[in-house]
Amino acid sequence: MTLRLRMVLLMILTLASVLVLQSGNPVALFSANKLVVEAISNLSSEHTLGHPFELDFIRAYMDVSPPPIFDGNHYLSTSTIFWNFMHNTGRVSEFSDGAVIQASQVALQYGHLSRILGDSSEAAYWYNIVCQLDPNSIEAWYRLSLSFYDLGDVSSVIDTYIQALTVHKDNRFISFQLANAYSVEQRYTDALTTYESATKQSTNIDHYIGDSVIFFEIGRLYHHVPDLQDLASALAMYDLAVKLDDYGDSLDIKANTHFERGQLYDSRNEWEEALSEYEVALQISPTHYWSRVGKALVLNKIGDYEGALRLLEEAMLLFPDRPGAFIVMGDTYLLMDQPVLAKGAYHSALHLEPNNESILKRLDTVK
Repeated sequence: MTLRLRMVLLMILTLASVLVLQSGNPVALFSANKLVVEAISNLSSEHTLGHPFELDFIRAYMDVSPPPIFDGNHYLSTSTIFWNFMHNTGRVSEFSDGAVIQASQVALQYGHLSRILGDSSEAAYWYNIVCQLDPNSIEAWYRLSLSFYDLGDVSSVIDTYIQALTVHKDNRFISFQLANAYSVEQRYTDALTTYESATKQSTNIDHYIGDSVIFFEIGRLYHHVPDLQDLASALAMYDLAVKLDDYGDSLDIKANTHFERGQLYDSRNEWEEALSEYEVALQISPTHYWSRVGKALVLNKIGDYEGALRLLEEAMLLFPDRPGAFIVMGDTYLLMDQPVLAKGAYHSALHLEPNNESILKRLDTVK
């Protein structure tokens, strides 16, 4: 096939894709784009690139002003063509900085489309391209890590953020995400060290992580990880998080901070303080499920069974698919010496989690 014929075929394929793009169907859009990508790859693999005609052809597409990302008239005729030719030749120096940026923008959109369509492997492929083209894009590193999370590959999430930190040194957002990944991987000492490092780093408005959010996570490690457990330090971290009140938009974490404080006070039999913390959590987040359940548990301990039942009924209405409130309701009915009602509550919980050993043991004890 002659060079000119190959280029004509390429332009026909691109035009066909543009027509599909204008239809607005994301599945058809993505399929058409991939068809053109594959066609370009096949064409470019047949010969050595670098012929002046081809380079001029690519420049003609790439040197135009960058259009809106989802403009169907230009979507395929810019970065996809650029990327596939560049990928096969390595001729990055042949193209302008604007062309590289535009290529990374469209590759990012391919990643988004892949993830929307449920193909996390494909999404990771495109996000990785963006990280290569534009390593300064924090969004690309973050999206790449999310794709690895989707795939259950936490080790690659960690590797991604470590690599990102070689570019974005002392970036709080990336350090925080790396610490979260260490926690998921149960590398708690590494998580603690990385969270502590993040407290010394600055944040920015685009990827804001407040001090309170980090101190909350440190507190949780001291609170819940047996090898690190130090309840006094946990409470100190929670207190510092509340004092700074630097949560930004993370109101769920603010509510969780008060919930965790309530749990600590509960474990120390400080009922009044525990109830107060649960109430604050509910004021911040009225649908906070576990604060209702936690408050009901404390009310059981001080003998306010009716108050506990009211809270548990509210929790069930908000989240009918969660067994926790049903379990505590069964416990409450047992404390009220109403085994039949207790058994009914446990059976409701068992319906939601048939293999829950805790529920099965409770049912065995009910006469």
